[in-house]
Parts: sequence; C-alpha cells; structure tokens
Amino acid sequence: MVQLIELFFLVLVASSFLIWIVKLLSVKFKWESRPQGDRWNARKVSLYGGAGFFPIITFGFCFLFFQNYSELVLYFNDTFEGRSQNNILLSILLGSVSMFILGLVDDINNCRPIVKIITQIIATGFFIYGGGGFSIYESNMLNIVITLFWFFIVINAVNLMDNMDGLASGVVIIALIFLIIISNPNTTGLFPLSIYISVITASSLLAFLFFNWIPAKIFMGDSGSLPIGFILAALLIPGPINSYLGITQDSYLSTSVMSLLIPMLIIVTLLFDIAFVAITRFLEGKSIMQGGNDHTSHRFVRSGLTEKQSIILIFSLSITGGVCAVLLLIVDSGYGIFFTLFSIFILLILQGTYLSRVPSS
Repeated sequence: MVQLIELFFLVLVASSFLIWIVKLLSVKFKWESRPQGDRWNARKVSLYGGAGFFPIITFGFCFLFFQNYSELVLYFNDTFEGRSQNNILLSILLGSVSMFILGLVDDINNCRPIVKIITQIIATGFFIYGGGGFSIYESNMLNIVITLFWFFIVINAVNLMDNMDGLASGVVIIALIFLIIISNPNTTGLFPLSIYISVITASSLLAFLFFNWIPAKIFMGDSGSLPIGFILAALLIPGPINSYLGITQDSYLSTSVMSLLIPMLIIVTLLFDIAFVAITRFLEGKSIMQGGNDHTSHRFVRSGLTEKQSIILIFSLSITGGVCAVLLLIVDSGYGIFFTLFSIFILLILQGTYLSRVPSS
C-alpha cells in the first residue's frame, strides 16, 4: 500500500510539471484551439495536453515492467500467471504508445478515418497477441472479434467524451477508481498489476484535470484521449492482470455474462454517449465521425444546466454505474441482480428519451 501511495504522488508531481511545460510551449508557439462552428469551445485554449501526461504514464509502465519490486519479481518470474501479466503489461504499453503517436499526428494534421481504424486494429492486435482479450465463447475467432469491437468502441467513446472541459478525464478517473475497488489481491496477497496501472493512469489524469477543469487551460486532444481509451479498454477485460474483475465461477450469473456486464456498467456513461450520438446522428443523416455539439453533456446544458452542473451530473451517473457493477459482484440474489440491472436500464431509457427532445444545436 505504501508503494501505491508513493507511486501516486510521484506520478502526480511529474505529470503536473510536464503538463505545465507543455502549456508554456503551447503559448510560446501558438499551439491553440480556436473556436469552430462544430465545437463547443468558444475560447483559445492550449493544445497537446496528452503530450504532457502520457509520457509520464509510459515511464510508469516501464517502471512496472523493469523495476525489481522485491515481492513482485519472484511472483512474476516463477508463476505462469505472473509471466502472463507481464506480457499483457507490455502489450498495453505498445498499444497505448501506438495510440499516442496516432493521436499526436491527428492533432497536428488530421488523419483519415481509415488510418485511425487500421491503427486501432493493430494496437488491439498487440494486446491479443500478448495474451489479453475476452474469453466468452469457445470460438477463439469470435472472442477476437468481440475484443476488437470492444477496443474500437471504448477508444472512440473516450475520444468523443472529450467534448467539454474536465469531462473525459473525470469520467475515466471514476472508472479507474471502481476498477481498483473490484480488482482483488490474488491468492498470494499481492495486488494485481491493474491496480498499479490504474493508479499511474488516474494520478496522471488527475494532474491533467487541474489544468483542464472549467475553464480549461489546456486540452488533451487525440494524443491524450486515444491512448487513455486504449488503456481503459484493456484494463476492463477480465484476466489475470485484474484478478478477473472479481468474477468467480459461483456467481449468480454466468461468467460470460458477468465478463461483459461488469465492464459495461463501469463505463456506462461512455457507452451511452457514443450510442446516443450514433443513433441521433444516423436519424438526422449525419456522420458519427464529424465533430458536433450534440453530445450528452451539450444537451444537458441546453436543457438549462450550467457546464459544471452538466459535468457533475455525468460524473454522478458514472458513479452510479460503478456502484451497480460492485453490487453485481457482491449480490447473490436473482431479485437483487434484476433490480440493479432494471434500475440502470430504466435510468438510461429515461435519460435518452429526455435528451432526444433537447435541440442538438
């Protein structure tokens, strides 16, 4: 526990310093986001925030991979599960770095959608090759397809959620906190790697949130949202790296169902936003890939809330989803599980119905 606390503050300080440096450089070289008709922001704001916090996350991952923690090294080297965790950690590192490079290139010079899709598939391939991925069906090919689809959805959901000051980073931090809560220590009493990865990522994002909170002084851009989305997608897939999210064979629901439900509930606001935007734009004949002011957060503001109230409401919904995920893991009753899932389902239906009546622009 002491190591985790030290790691948290070390990453927090290092990320804050590097983000501050990037902010100074952005002012000097005029790396600024200017108001556009299809964007919510109406001010000049510094860009490339992802270049301020993601390098620290990368160093943190390398630290986990190479540093000789006395109690971890023996575990990593002498057990199959330990070696598997190291392989997955390396695949997350390679995949997230790929996403960072793609995002940085896209921030500087917009990439075509096909380039983004192909790069996301390659990055996900690193994770699958490293031993990660869903194991829901007996068919490996079907599991691979589901894993690819999961990464594509989560990466782009985080990217789309980055549409208002402090929103994306806050939602991801909340998801990582619940991931830490449900990632139980293994049989030897050691924390799974997902907790260390989550602490590093959440601490770095918290440092960024200090600069990105309303009114934002810097935006993360695709160089921040794409790798963060990749890391979140990887950590939410049940496996040895996260103690299988606390899912056991004696759960009331099958492990296959729980393997999908728990991750989906933890990021329910991300999934709702991308689904809501996709459906409403499809009905209006618009492309989901274009920018727009028609996200959940924007419609909450148009319904009468302030930006801060809109963001806090979405944070509250994220916490609700996380609590429901925890309840599914600890409730051993069909009635309790039904009530939990029914409640969150009705909440989403009511939210979608209400927001659909709010003007998109």
